[in-house]
Amino acid sequence: GSSGKDGKGGYPMAKVDAGAIAQALINLLTNADKYSPPDKKIRVNVRKGKRRAIIEVIDEGEGVSIEDQKKIFQKFYRAARKDVAAVEGSGLGLALVKHTAEAHGGKGAVESELGKGSKFSIILPA
Repeated sequence: GSSGKDGKGGYPMAKVDAGAIAQALINLLTNADKYSPPDKKIRVNVRKGKRRAIIEVIDEGEGVSIEDQKKIFQKFYRAARKDVAAVEGSGLGLALVKHTAEAHGGKGAVESELGKGSKFSIILPA
């Protein structure tokens, strides 16, 4: 199906597999919940870029080191930090986000700083 409004002034139009994109978004929200403090605030933004639709999940969690950012979308990758290793997970969630975005001709991205939270994005052609 398609999502969004008219692609002009409103939300960007992107032809997507709604179920796959929904699952990718759930994975990002689950991670934001797991890696953030109890009094967390998690934001979800949908915005348009130049010929693309961008879905962002922004948290106030622990953040991701520059080194881990390079590997975080790989299957089964888990950061070596003790606080991360203690959180339950398979290391497949972000790999699925990347695969879903790429299957739609887009990509998954992360911007983060240790101790200051993260912004994970699903970037899709619009």
